[in-house]
Amino acid sequence: MIIALNNPIQPYAWGSKSFLPHFLGVPATGIPQAELWMGAHPVAPSRDATTGLTLHELIAKNPRKWLGAEASAQYGTLPFLMKVLAADEPLSIQAHPSLEQAEVGFAREEALGISRSAPDRLYRDRNHKPELICALTPFEALCGFRTPPQVQALVRTLDARALRSWLPHLETTNDTRAIFRFVATLPEQERKRTIDELLSSLHRLDAADARVRFWIERAASLYPGDMGVLSILLLNYVKLEPGEALYLPAQQLHAYLVGAGIEIMANSDNVLRGGLTPKHVDVAELLDVLNFAPYNPPILRPARAGVYATPAEEFELSRVTVRPNQPITFSTHGPEIVLCTGGSIELRAKATLVSLVQGQSAFVAAALPQYEVHGEGNFFRATLPR
Repeated sequence: MIIALNNPIQPYAWGSKSFLPHFLGVPATGIPQAELWMGAHPVAPSRDATTGLTLHELIAKNPRKWLGAEASAQYGTLPFLMKVLAADEPLSIQAHPSLEQAEVGFAREEALGISRSAPDRLYRDRNHKPELICALTPFEALCGFRTPPQVQALVRTLDARALRSWLPHLETTNDTRAIFRFVATLPEQERKRTIDELLSSLHRLDAADARVRFWIERAASLYPGDMGVLSILLLNYVKLEPGEALYLPAQQLHAYLVGAGIEIMANSDNVLRGGLTPKHVDVAELLDVLNFAPYNPPILRPARAGVYATPAEEFELSRVTVRPNQPITFSTHGPEIVLCTGGSIELRAKATLVSLVQGQSAFVAAALPQYEVHGEGNFFRATLPR
């Protein structure tokens, strides 16, 4: 009841051309490879490496075996989706809906007859998408709104004429929703003029904001005149070192900028984009979905047994190291995905043995009471919270 997985790769344009091929030990193709998906999402499910059946199909045949009685009754499928994300360019400025918003949006688009694969489809499933990103390399991101006084101080430092028009909104309303709506709905010519003046004033930022300056310039070169360039001023800049992580609840505006990491989320592919992307943008829907309360996410480090503690109900991520002749025993309490990120390990249970090297993963059935990990290496476990 442990199976090795074959996992699909998503070739999004912002992906790295080198990280995933190196991670998987395969030749580079010259095509960006952005995400390695491990899970049962119908858009791109993993497959049993032996039978070729998708994880979605396996679970449907015997959900109690693979998910356990509780998860089977509550979710009906694997409740989490695990990824290796590798970005060489910024991802879109985006957010994910709450569970209620996803259910309403999905039903609305189904009633309208919009294909779930259509490029302008916003809600591809009924689920929300809280997520955790754990860095494998230095990783940079924009996450959550700054406070209005922080934005006000930044605007005053930049001292660009067009940006000064923001100050009445910052000083009189102290309302992040009003500020973001004002920025997001600027007429095109005014937006372009504001971005030009912003770029001319970036030299006024001090060394502490050097990376903010870099990403504004980079975003403006990739997406000239895009609303997302201005959004960078409203968001917190965060840098993670390997092993550090960020948790993002649903409804939080964010953009991953560069780096590779392990990402785990509720089993959803709902993304609402506001800029910095050639994909479909819907600012009006994004404004309806966002949580505008200022949010500076704390940097997480593993606690007990390598676990990254979050309030998420659908997943838990832990980082583990196993050493020679020191096997580790795990008791299961639901379905698990194990991903080897270095060295080589063996998952053993009764007559079952699955060997993994870097980049390979396995799915562990909830019906298996326990299993052992032997070898010398590092791995991540995606599980349900205890």
